[in-house]
Amino acid sequence: CAVLVTASAVLFFPASGFWHWTFSSNEGFVASFGSASMVIPSFLGQTGMFLGFHLALVVLLLVRLLNKEMRSRFGLEPDLWLWTLTGVVAAFTGFRFFGHYFLQVLPGPVLLAAPVAASLAAAVMWRRLVAGLIALASIVAFVFAWIPRTLRALPDPTALVSYVDRHTTSDQSIFIWGNFPEVYWRADRPTGGDFVSTDFIVGLSGNRKASPATLADTTPGAIPILLKSLAQRPPTLILDTSTGGIRQYGNYPMSVVPQLRTWVSAHYRHVATVEGVWIYRLNA
Repeated sequence: CAVLVTASAVLFFPASGFWHWTFSSNEGFVASFGSASMVIPSFLGQTGMFLGFHLALVVLLLVRLLNKEMRSRFGLEPDLWLWTLTGVVAAFTGFRFFGHYFLQVLPGPVLLAAPVAASLAAAVMWRRLVAGLIALASIVAFVFAWIPRTLRALPDPTALVSYVDRHTTSDQSIFIWGNFPEVYWRADRPTGGDFVSTDFIVGLSGNRKASPATLADTTPGAIPILLKSLAQRPPTLILDTSTGGIRQYGNYPMSVVPQLRTWVSAHYRHVATVEGVWIYRLNA
């Protein structure tokens, strides 16, 4: 199945590009451990959140493992436990511990727990316990999702979007030095430079400290791709988020890629500063 799914992608994407971005250019992302001061809290926090939001599932799995009657009724199902272990290994590979990585852990435990949940339907105490755990997790998840700043605060793109709307037309592209894709889709402008985020250019990735040291992890071939696409299709505006310190880009002024800084200086002029972000416009 894995081979068929991977092979089918080649029908929609160029084979060389698909292989590059999916497999051959990710060794730094997978192999780099990073700083223990960031990795360990991330591991504890994300794993704890995953287990906390799935307490009902954990209880049902423990019942299946520890209850002799359940073990004899449903068997060991080694293929499902192997599936679960594979998901855990995949989630932990690279020591990133993003919440969405744990989604691949869920299918096996869900299939293991489902018959236990069905068999406990007649037991009022267990049914109430499981239902209560599900309700509690749902309420907490709702609070995190819909009450701003409960879990984390995100930068507000409104001012930049307003400027882009006023100073470009819908067919004019913009390029953002940094990681602020909200501006692209909120302003509904084409992406200049072929990258939605320049994290590929500076080697910055999740759960890693932003510093010049990450420049060694720049995705192979990313800088030439960026420079070529900008030269072929110069964007009308360039937004430099490093001057505003958005998402750690204060550590990455545009000068970390000297060719890019030289090209921008030759073809653009500084026209505005919005929320600390320097904005450049293409010369006539």
